[in-house]
Amino acid sequence: MEENPKGGLGYRTACRTSRRGPVLAGAAIRRLSKDCVAVACEPGSADGRDLTEDQHREAAAKLAGTWSRIGFKPFADGVHILDCHLQRPHDLLVERQREFKELCRAWRGHHRGRPDSSA
Repeated sequence: MEENPKGGLGYRTACRTSRRGPVLAGAAIRRLSKDCVAVACEPGSADGRDLTEDQHREAAAKLAGTWSRIGFKPFADGVHILDCHLQRPHDLLVERQREFKELCRAWRGHHRGRPDSSA
């Protein structure tokens, strides 16, 4: 992770680790689940590669954290469920989108006027 010279994590790390995933996942699920009663998610390898037990456990924990930020609840055996008829998932998505926009505004403010703002 890159360090921010003023302390804390850098903007890229903050975006990559905590903000973009829930926003993208929540928006996609919201659009794709319009006529659904519930959505179920189970962690697995997205690209088909084999994971060690430790890697799978770590990935599952990270995914569970992301899923909980948009309203999923643990169900059984690593499966998480989102009730599509509840208001709470919608409210959580709005909250995650607001946080992401604030992060983007801060990033733009931080990089405004710098000679190389592609960093």
